[in-house]
Amino acid sequence: MIHGNDAKFFADDSKLYLVCSSCESHTVVSEATTHDELRAIFDKNLMEAIQSRVTAQYVTWLIETKGAKFPFTDEAIQQIKAVQDYIPLCPHILFNFDSKEVMGDGWSVRLIFKSENIKVLKEKFFASHGFDEVVALLNKILKADNKEVLKKWVVDKTKLQIEDSVINGIEKMTVKRLKNLYSNKKDCNTIDSFIPYIEAQRV
Repeated sequence: MIHGNDAKFFADDSKLYLVCSSCESHTVVSEATTHDELRAIFDKNLMEAIQSRVTAQYVTWLIETKGAKFPFTDEAIQQIKAVQDYIPLCPHILFNFDSKEVMGDGWSVRLIFKSENIKVLKEKFFASHGFDEVVALLNKILKADNKEVLKKWVVDKTKLQIEDSVINGIEKMTVKRLKNLYSNKKDCNTIDSFIPYIEAQRV
């Protein structure tokens, strides 16, 4: 029997099982010994297929339970994006949306990021250099911690400030400031005031 990208899987004890679509029997398809090895068997196309399917299942469920307009609210959009970002980190966990994983608020999904995933994200964050890369990693960390991500207008504004600034090394300085804000548990969305402050000091 040939199974496509819509096949059902589940992971247990570092093993990946395929669920037969006709008889529901379980077949071991991977005996990876680590989380990274288990994740490595998923290619980009399969990952995108899983993201599309789970997102569609989740949005459909939101419409059925909360109404047609709810998926377009800011909090729902943020949760949907969190689900999509979560899948590449833990592809063996979330193959299908399961309403049993809905949290106490009645609509958001319980995303269980393993501590090693957070650790890897933070290591990449503090080792990164470009502003875009730092923002992308920081937003993933903030989502994993159930905290507010950087506002798009703040990011866009800061990127324009970097492009327009005449100060040498301003991007590197801004990246360092953003890392410091996160490390000191301060509001990272205040980063848009950093470059104007530095430029005022240089006048």
